[in-house]
Amino acid sequence: MRKSINLLLLIIILLSSCSIMNQEPEIRELNLTFTGDDCIYEGPDEIKAGPVSLAFYNENDSISAMNFMRHKGGESIQDMIDYLGAAPSTKHHPDWTDDFTYYTWKKITSGTSITFDFELEPGIYSMVCAQILPYGVWFGTGLIVQE
Repeated sequence: MRKSINLLLLIIILLSSCSIMNQEPEIRELNLTFTGDDCIYEGPDEIKAGPVSLAFYNENDSISAMNFMRHKGGESIQDMIDYLGAAPSTKHHPDWTDDFTYYTWKKITSGTSITFDFELEPGIYSMVCAQILPYGVWFGTGLIVQE
């Protein structure tokens, strides 16, 4: 009887381990598309800290770029929207953000895309699309990264 119970417990532990290993992983892909009229984000609004893949698609008729910024203080996503104002804005990233330009400020031609892979730390982030000539910025999204 005791061996049967131990065997049953072992089977239960193995089955529960397998079910944990087969769970769907959190979506770690972020997509930003610039159409020339709009900056469209596809992905979660909140995500856990860690590695992500960020793809930027330029569907605009000219050279474009995107920027990914971390808010340094207590500024909200709405603060970024208010700072930029109506699209297209001619403002650059505010001094209350750390910008990840070494990752994401890459000019790409019309009809192309680029993917960035990096680690996200907890905090509030904003993404924007930019047209290079004439210069203009469109708000894409805000992203909350939790521990």
